[in-house]
Amino acid sequence: MDWHQRVLPFEKGFRWLKTQLWAWGMFDLPPTSKGIAWVFVDFDSSFVGAPILAHDRLYVATQTGHLLAVDTNERKRVWTFDAGAPILASPSVVGDLVLVGDSLGTLHALDAFTGNKLWEFDTDGRITSTPVFAHGTLYVTSWDGSLYAIE
Repeated sequence: MDWHQRVLPFEKGFRWLKTQLWAWGMFDLPPTSKGIAWVFVDFDSSFVGAPILAHDRLYVATQTGHLLAVDTNERKRVWTFDAGAPILASPSVVGDLVLVGDSLGTLHALDAFTGNKLWEFDTDGRITSTPVFAHGTLYVTSWDGSLYAIE
């Protein structure tokens, strides 16, 4: 986003017209508002939580249980990981690891560059919080009422 951009007179009307034309199939993508640097559209996904930016990639989770890595330079998907259960919180990045929990209680650790699963940790309840790394320890909470500290 570029917050310094200003909307010109009649620009909203033109954007509305282009939206209507996009709905009729005359454009590939919907129009963007002024100040938006770029947009990634995935109509099959409902994004959850906050996206995480690291390694020139944007990591974003979906309610359908997928974690996407989007290259911010190429503006296209690099890889997709299927957790096998809905994801209800934001991922986190620690070094070359992407960490995300799912609604079945599994914490997944993925290679940030390839999306390959490196390891997983199971809890006895849903994980609905973002994993946090501090002082050499990874912390994650679960609906089983526990705070897990993983070294």
